[in-house]
Amino acid sequence: MSNILVITQEYPADDIAKEFTPVVHLFAKEWVKLGHSVRVVNCPSNFPDIYYQVCKPFRRKIESLLGINIRMYSIERREYVLDNVPVLRLPLTKLKPHGRFAAKRIKYAVESTVTFCEKDSFVPDVIVGHWVNPALEIMQILKRKYNVPITLVMHDDGCDFDSIYKNCYQSMIDDIDMIGYRSKAIKERFEKKFGKKDKWFYCYSGVPDEYLKGVDTMPKKDFSAIKNFIYVGLLIKRKHPNELLEALIKSEINDFSLKFIGEGDEAKSIQNTLTDNSLVDAKVELLGRVSRDKVQTYLRASEVFIMVSKKEAFGLVYIEAMAAGCITIASKREGVDGVIIDGVNGFLCEAGNVEELTLIINKINQMPKEELEKISLNAIATAKRMTDSNVAKDYIDNISNLAKK
Repeated sequence: MSNILVITQEYPADDIAKEFTPVVHLFAKEWVKLGHSVRVVNCPSNFPDIYYQVCKPFRRKIESLLGINIRMYSIERREYVLDNVPVLRLPLTKLKPHGRFAAKRIKYAVESTVTFCEKDSFVPDVIVGHWVNPALEIMQILKRKYNVPITLVMHDDGCDFDSIYKNCYQSMIDDIDMIGYRSKAIKERFEKKFGKKDKWFYCYSGVPDEYLKGVDTMPKKDFSAIKNFIYVGLLIKRKHPNELLEALIKSEINDFSLKFIGEGDEAKSIQNTLTDNSLVDAKVELLGRVSRDKVQTYLRASEVFIMVSKKEAFGLVYIEAMAAGCITIASKREGVDGVIIDGVNGFLCEAGNVEELTLIINKINQMPKEELEKISLNAIATAKRMTDSNVAKDYIDNISNLAKK
């Protein structure tokens, strides 16, 4: 059993909107189930009130342009327990989005973290951070205090290192004992900029174990006619939902059905396309936000899942689509490239490339149903290896081995 201290920019709570990623908690709660002791310190950013007042009217537009969810209010310090994981939420104020936190804020975070751990005699064996800023600065200080290794999980290619930390970024990278990469693409881009680390691992997300229960007895999809398509994600520019619709309209499939699940500024553009094209309007549904369990029902009723987005750290929904047996089309050199092998358990397309996506859709439509059934079964097999419990165990095995050395 290990004592694991997690420092993270994002973490779920009952007063946090559901669209903010719960990915770190999905690991932490599985570690507790495996018998490890876990403490989480969540350090979200707070900004002066004027920031929220100015940005609030333009929230959806900013989210669409940046491709991230934005909180439009300050949140308070709080301690709580979620799925047996003790959490300290420690908001840190700064003046500039994407800027460095003041030294006094980092000091406050370190002192608060130590007090949080000391109150029940928790001494970490390893410290794990998600997102660079402010986790790494906090971990560096705690590394010396506790004399333990630190692991940082990269959700992007490390752009914060040189943009925020300027001349000291290389020494900060050198201080990391192990790096986790959320995808093959992130690893390749990081190493191109900063060089290779000797100790590293892939930190993939998983799907709930219950989504795979009974999958072998689940009715097989009928690929004799390809017509039911689905997209699940934010409707924002970098995910290219409009390009998906355009590719389907250009494809040789005339009687397609397309469901968009999700919200975002691009919904207006999609609706404008439908208004201008009455023949397509009847084939497309904008369903808005849907519960995660309901999404599974829609995925199992669809033949093809498509989301060809840019800057996708991982994209858990791709694995959920594969678990449902969908023929899944994702982006080349993005989050699930390396998990999806083109033509084996899904297909890869250049993000936002309408012509290439149209060709892939036509290719799938022309393939014998037996070939599509094989790709579907391969997708399910991949998803079976990537349940919450499996990926959490892989993650903890890597950092536990580091802590023993």
